[in-house]
Amino acid sequence: MTVADKPLAAIWNGAGSFDLIDQTVPEPGPGDVVLQVGAAGICGSDLFFLGVRNELDPVPVGHEVVGTVIAAGRDVRRLAEGDRVAVEMVGLSRACMSCWFCRRGEYVKCTDKQERRGGGFASYMCVPAHACFAVPDSLTWEQAALVEPLAVSVHAVRLSEARSYETAVVLGAGTIGLTCVAALSAMGVRDILVTARHPHQAEMAKRLGASEVVEAESEDGWLAASEGATGRGADTAVPEGGSPLLDLVHELTEERGADVVFECVGGTSGASLAQAIFTTRKTGRIVSVGGQKNPIPFSTVGMLQRELRLIMSHCYAVIDGSHDYEVSIDILESGVPPIANLVTHRYGLSEINEAFALAGDKTSGSLKVQLVGGTG
Repeated sequence: MTVADKPLAAIWNGAGSFDLIDQTVPEPGPGDVVLQVGAAGICGSDLFFLGVRNELDPVPVGHEVVGTVIAAGRDVRRLAEGDRVAVEMVGLSRACMSCWFCRRGEYVKCTDKQERRGGGFASYMCVPAHACFAVPDSLTWEQAALVEPLAVSVHAVRLSEARSYETAVVLGAGTIGLTCVAALSAMGVRDILVTARHPHQAEMAKRLGASEVVEAESEDGWLAASEGATGRGADTAVPEGGSPLLDLVHELTEERGADVVFECVGGTSGASLAQAIFTTRKTGRIVSVGGQKNPIPFSTVGMLQRELRLIMSHCYAVIDGSHDYEVSIDILESGVPPIANLVTHRYGLSEINEAFALAGDKTSGSLKVQLVGGTG
């Protein structure tokens, strides 16, 4: 195998930044492969959790990762040196492969997870071969590293059972909101309404298939409207001053509301879930994809009166015989919609602190920031 001149690993130091250390190239154990990292994306969850973690992390993080196999351990039959792969780091790389959830293909829910190994913010990594999905040569490393965030949204759209003739709303136009637009579009949904905070997000939503984009609305307004919707018959809520999104949805649906709303904001306030509840038509579906970071209050009364289904979507799994990674790779390979345009900024591993600073600044024009090449 060919080894980089100076293998590096980026370790979170618990004091607000990464330290770069020399890395020893790992040796593969039975069933493992060693990868030379091709690209690794910075995820919103990386930004959040590292921001609140105040202790040294023993291994590199980075789960939006692709690379080249440079060595294979004993009992590896499916992969060989030179293969290009995307790694499913959250579930399959730690899955026991024998519990009830693993046997169902729900690896993220494994009840006997293995110890966390090093992630993609390094020159090299060692992972179980069964966690790797082949990526075609037609995809660049940058494109291939979008498999993981796209798979999150593919999973949400598949769980929603959205149909081509339905009206879908996507709340939020960060990476997950935008990949949700892409997944909906790729699966044939045409009426896709999106909320966005920044012009560059709105522009990308349009490029990926959004039919309409409106400015993100006041969190305080929606929280107040939701809190005021109590008691019998409380099946409507509108913020003081109105809601352009709700007006547009009602215009397009004969006042019914959206068939399915994807909450892709997450955060800590619960405002976007409140907005979702009262933007969805009666008997419609809400899919929570953004991932709330703490317990939040929301209007169970409004959900009951509207008889809504709340679907919590977390990561990815096997559905109807295919893994969400496989579906995502097919979408990326097709080039429709042009998801590769999500990658706006690229850094070397040695520039990881600058990359994180840019990724965390939503006014910078960045959408997806990646570390490419695995070294400098």
